[in-house]
Amino acid sequence: MPESRESKASFLIVQEYLGPILKAEGPIGLEAIEIDATKAEAKRFPKSHPAASGLPYRIDSGCTVTRGNNDSQGPVYPPVWRTYGKKPVDNTRLSTLALTSIDYTYRGIVLDLGPLSLMIQYLTHTSAHPFPRAVYDSTIKMVDKETRKFKVGMALIFKDHVLAFHSHDMIFQASFEPTWASSRAALLSAPIDFYSAEWAFFAGLAAWIRTRRSSSSDRHGLATEAIRGAGDVFPGVGVYTVVELFFLAGLSPQLTEAEVFDNPSRTARVGLSYRTYLHESETGLRDLIRPAIKDGLLAPTQQQRLGYINWLHVYAKDRSKIPARMAELVDDYVPEKWVRYNTPTVFDVFETSYHSTTLMLKPDLSQLIFGSQTSPARANDSILSDPLTEYFDEQGLLNEPTFLRQNHYLPLFLEPSEFESLALPHRHIYTYRHVKQIWSIILAA
Repeated sequence: MPESRESKASFLIVQEYLGPILKAEGPIGLEAIEIDATKAEAKRFPKSHPAASGLPYRIDSGCTVTRGNNDSQGPVYPPVWRTYGKKPVDNTRLSTLALTSIDYTYRGIVLDLGPLSLMIQYLTHTSAHPFPRAVYDSTIKMVDKETRKFKVGMALIFKDHVLAFHSHDMIFQASFEPTWASSRAALLSAPIDFYSAEWAFFAGLAAWIRTRRSSSSDRHGLATEAIRGAGDVFPGVGVYTVVELFFLAGLSPQLTEAEVFDNPSRTARVGLSYRTYLHESETGLRDLIRPAIKDGLLAPTQQQRLGYINWLHVYAKDRSKIPARMAELVDDYVPEKWVRYNTPTVFDVFETSYHSTTLMLKPDLSQLIFGSQTSPARANDSILSDPLTEYFDEQGLLNEPTFLRQNHYLPLFLEPSEFESLALPHRHIYTYRHVKQIWSIILAA
């Protein structure tokens, strides 16, 4: 499954190219679908066929090709229009499709094609790339897949444009639905769009914790692994996103699932960090991508590629700049003093200033985060209930320790000079391995 920012970035790339065209011209008629063949598939074609030479080829209603993971394959041609057996090939209905709008989930992109809708799930190594038709026909379509070093998983061919889904390993999945309404209903089983349905996300998180806590699940594994394994609860959270979330939440990578999700403050901080991370994507990714688009094509320079490093706090880094008061918490986080399940002798390395634009959003998480240390910004506010508060109240866990240092968060948010200065202190980033590599600013015991 791709990380959330990868899906968002692919959507923005497509939207930047096709959005203005849709606005100016209206629906864009589909002419054909082209794909690259796998090595095994290519052997079935005569030598004169493009597929035998490693080139993309057009598929028709007799196409039986599927793509996806081994246990979940989806057809690349609309299954409702497939012809079987000796029935003649019929491609006329494909020409009734026209792209009318573009949407996305954290697993892929959703294309409204009128009579049908198409959701492409990127899975591991697939991304979306729009092209002028002339560019696609004169370059990608003329170069074999071994030379170009990527495969055309699927290409939607329009009169003047092409929307291609490039893949490293052909592992992606296409899902067609009869109507947009049916498609939206089908997508309800997909992960909740956190950014537009936060309340539903927190309700789902509370339900997941309740189920895990009341089952025979082993909750003594790392919380990072539990989160990565809960794709329907934390969509788009993979290897690098989860370590960024733990940095923002001020949590040690050594914490177990139970130590995080049986604690109201830590759970709320994970939710808040997810909110902050996605907010940064929603408000900043477009500006990051736009300078790398040349004549409608994504063509980043090496410097532009490296610019994304500034968005990351710990992933694949040796050290990181942090505010001085956060550095104090890092320095005081001595592993020898760290005791599980007891009142902490060290405090979580949490800095509220990273959440200055998201902490005050609804649902309000400040009461859960600070507990009896009422948030300075919320001291006189009445706290509305939310799914997480209701869950922890039901479980009798609202009075669990916050693992936050008393009186450390005054003021709640630092001044820009204290938070964005080039003179901020650096702290070392530690790397660990448990199933996947983990980066953290916190030294493990």
